[in-house]
Amino acid sequence: MKERKPRVLNTSDAALYLGLTPRMLKRWRLEKVNKGPAWVDLDGHIRYEIEELDRYLAEARRQPGDDFAA
Repeated sequence: MKERKPRVLNTSDAALYLGLTPRMLKRWRLEKVNKGPAWVDLDGHIRYEIEELDRYLAEARRQPGDDFAA
């Protein structure tokens, strides 16, 4: 039987996937800033779709020579 990969992750797993802390993701949600990956509220349970996490990473990608102050 083919193993199914999860389509959504909880905050802790999404943070691990992104290399961030769960606290950072929670702060972005609570501050309602236009920052961080999109998330869904499933009856009070916050979840992050893996496709959205990958999209967030792709949009955050920088190349050598890009103007970016870390």
